[in-house]
Amino acid sequence: IKPSTMKREWALVKAVVAKNVSGVDMPTDVFSALVLPRVFAPEINRVSDEDFAKLLEGTKSDFTRNQYLNPTLRLALATGMRKGELVSLNWTEVDFDKRFITVTAEKAKSGHRRQIPITGAAYDALRDLYELNYETGSVLNASTDALKSAYKRLQKFTNMQRIRFHDLRHEAISRLQI
Repeated sequence: IKPSTMKREWALVKAVVAKNVSGVDMPTDVFSALVLPRVFAPEINRVSDEDFAKLLEGTKSDFTRNQYLNPTLRLALATGMRKGELVSLNWTEVDFDKRFITVTAEKAKSGHRRQIPITGAAYDALRDLYELNYETGSVLNASTDALKSAYKRLQKFTNMQRIRFHDLRHEAISRLQI
């Protein structure tokens, strides 16, 4: 069990005991001596141009077994979109004329709709994906598990295990110019 899971579960138990709506006489300081594990956020890894080029080069291999991976990585770095947002993205949410992608509230982790501008790099990646599978309606035409498996194979093939898919989102945000 992960420390974060244990901490979350104990917090729930503690809240239930503290609420005690049943009226049963219970001690409320039962958990005061309990020491919960520390939870550390994973380190954010910067993705250099060389690292990204190595990942893209690795997508050309049959080892990754996913033709969508190269444009998907380029789109992820160009937009900063989350993996789940990319996987659930439909062509109806991509407006090539106005040059923006709409992430609906239902698909956004924050629960808020947002529009992402389509930059030159994002446009090129979307055009490649469009040529691969416009007729499916789905931009990636892949499940979250399929993308995860393909990326893990790519990491192993390129010996780039330190670069997580989510690091592309952080890198995209770090590269934003104001």
